[in-house]
Amino acid sequence: MTCNPARRNPRSCGKNLEQPLFCRCASYFLETGSPALWHRGRVQEAGLARRARQAFPNENAARAKAMLCVSEGIKMQKNSKYSKALACYDDAINAYPAFVDGHGNRGALLAMLGRYDEALPSLERAAALLGDAEPNAYYINLHTNRAGVLMNVGRRKEAVACMDTALNWLEETTPDNDYIREMIAGCYDMLGEGAKATACRNASVGGSAMNYHNKGVMIAMKGRNKEAAACFERAVEIDPSLVESHFSMGTVMRRMGKRKQALSCFQKAAKANPSYAPAHNEIAAELNNMGRLKQALESINRALNLDPKMGVAHFGKGIILLDLGKNQEAVECFERALKLDIKEATVYICLGWAHLRLGKPQKAAESFERALKLDPQSKEARAGSAEAKKALGGRDGRRSLWDRR
Repeated sequence: MTCNPARRNPRSCGKNLEQPLFCRCASYFLETGSPALWHRGRVQEAGLARRARQAFPNENAARAKAMLCVSEGIKMQKNSKYSKALACYDDAINAYPAFVDGHGNRGALLAMLGRYDEALPSLERAAALLGDAEPNAYYINLHTNRAGVLMNVGRRKEAVACMDTALNWLEETTPDNDYIREMIAGCYDMLGEGAKATACRNASVGGSAMNYHNKGVMIAMKGRNKEAAACFERAVEIDPSLVESHFSMGTVMRRMGKRKQALSCFQKAAKANPSYAPAHNEIAAELNNMGRLKQALESINRALNLDPKMGVAHFGKGIILLDLGKNQEAVECFERALKLDIKEATVYICLGWAHLRLGKPQKAAESFERALKLDPQSKEARAGSAEAKKALGGRDGRRSLWDRR
């Protein structure tokens, strides 16, 4: 579940909750301003106060801090830093106990990690805080998460009732939202309620380009690529300027092995919105796959000019430069990607091969070991590690290269 950290909770706004000492201090920091804290040497607290005030100027101090913590947690979660994300959500709850997003995001992440017994209390607390507030897509999403957890802890009847509530809310609020409708139908399928799933899907009103797009996204997540492609195709027929559908169509075509069609879709996305950096990044990936390296480099540079902090684009540029034999420049790109939190085994593997080409086997070995820590089963990392050890003189491979530096 991805929550909007800036969303207001109508049930908790304006309540004077008893705050713990840290929250009262946070309120003071925000109200008095951070400069005074800098002068007192309380640098971290001052920075937090300033960032919270800048990010959410219209919120009270404790709520602003909670919103900032959830925002940071979402970033950590996207980068697979789950322990840090949970710590952020806990900080949000401690700062403002009635903040729904803190409980909801915490529960959803724990559920994703398979920690269902811990997830359920957080999701139940979020649902209780929502109470009879006006339902929207966020509330429906919360109930789908609850249903999944309830099923996994053996409470199937409650899970079905949870989805019935979600479906009722959908029909009352946004019956044309096919993305949410497909999500609910999928949950019914998971619960063994095939008849309810079919009835839910048959009630779709469809019609708009965005509805077809949202439905395609949900179907694609289930691996039903042909059906998803049909939805995206219908979406762009209705609205040819819908960048998201051109882009998603390209992703689906790639999964189906249709690389030329994928390139065409990404190019259409870039034409619909020339400032959409991810489209240029994917164009570069497809061109590189076809061996059109110079054109790929031009496309990846466009992506980075639009978004210099796109870590995946720095990684992609490194691959292109590696294929062009520009090994030192490739190393610099891979290192930038790592600094931007693209810490995946593949990045370390490519960095290792670049170092080997530059005649730096020790650095290569270190990169391959980092890759193996992230993915112990990686054949590429093992092959690279073997090459690095060979270049180092074939010394005993039973001890870690880290210990022999």
